[in-house]
Amino acid sequence: MYKPIVLVILDGYGRGPENAANAIFKAKKPNIDFIEKNFPMTNLQASGIAVGLPWGEEGNSEVGHLNLGSGRIVYQYLTRITFAIRDGSFLQNQELLLTAQHVKKNNSALHIIGLLGQGNVHSYIDHLYAILDFAKNEKLEKVFIHAFTDGRDSPPQGSLNFYGKIKNKLDRDYPFAKIVDLIGRYWAMDRDNNWDRTEKTYRLLTESRGETAGSIESAIKSDYDKNLTDEFIEPKIIESEPIKDNDAVIFINFREDSVRQLTESFVLENFDKFKRKQISNLYFSTMTRYDKDLPLHVLFEPLNIDSPLVKIISDAGKFQMHVAETEKYAHITYFFNGGIEASFPNEDRLLVPTQHDYNFAENPAMSAPEITKKV
Repeated sequence: MYKPIVLVILDGYGRGPENAANAIFKAKKPNIDFIEKNFPMTNLQASGIAVGLPWGEEGNSEVGHLNLGSGRIVYQYLTRITFAIRDGSFLQNQELLLTAQHVKKNNSALHIIGLLGQGNVHSYIDHLYAILDFAKNEKLEKVFIHAFTDGRDSPPQGSLNFYGKIKNKLDRDYPFAKIVDLIGRYWAMDRDNNWDRTEKTYRLLTESRGETAGSIESAIKSDYDKNLTDEFIEPKIIESEPIKDNDAVIFINFREDSVRQLTESFVLENFDKFKRKQISNLYFSTMTRYDKDLPLHVLFEPLNIDSPLVKIISDAGKFQMHVAETEKYAHITYFFNGGIEASFPNEDRLLVPTQHDYNFAENPAMSAPEITKKV
């Protein structure tokens, strides 16, 4: 008799202190309460060492899906890169050395692009400083930082204070480097095929197209005055230092899914999502491998995860279907499959479009009803 099994992942759902600040504790959830009361249940640790992160580090959606699908602790990029910095091997990374070699050979500039925020889900501020330490050792004189403001994994308006601290550190320890422009992650890190947002970011980085600001502080404050949070900050130019022919780029984000679109616009020869000025002889490096089919120089290659859950089910001749909405599609495919993009035999995938005409905070169910109907 055919008996299907359903694995439901409630992304962001967890156990916490039972008080008025805990939305899950206060919510009415008769179905989950019934399941917990009448069937075996337990809790799993979803942060820190248990999921391959540094001790005390918060878990996140990518980490959770990767560990669940792999069936083991998978040491995350954050941990691997940070360990390399601590033991000194980061400064001898072959791709970093080749990046510096390209800059010196062409007497060009090094551009560092990526998310700079207090959350460590997509990037980590210490990784920026490690690259700047490397640039100092290599005596690189022109280093320009193109920063994406956060507001999702960091406080909604935390950039003003945070970027002030970054600027002070740059002035003190890395006078050869400076933040030259800003843009919110809503534009720079789209992963849902909103190519107009990606184009807006590309134009800022390559043409300095945006609103001119006299300082980092005024750039951020001007949008705060419009009631915008960090996530939605419009393109701001502090100094016009666009990415040019013969330059080198290091993309410091280590999480893959939200940087593929922007990366494609730089590195694909036959890119056709929007008209662009293609940069010639550009040495484009990324902290991790964003996609196996993209021509990239990668500092940290992915770990090879043998026999994730999906493969075991497939090898047993069983059928499986992975269902999610657009916003979470990479999580139940690439991440849950152990970092493997392609589907396994007998694995079907179903995509439900994410509705972007509402605020997720005000509509936390997102497309869950539609997903339920599909299943």
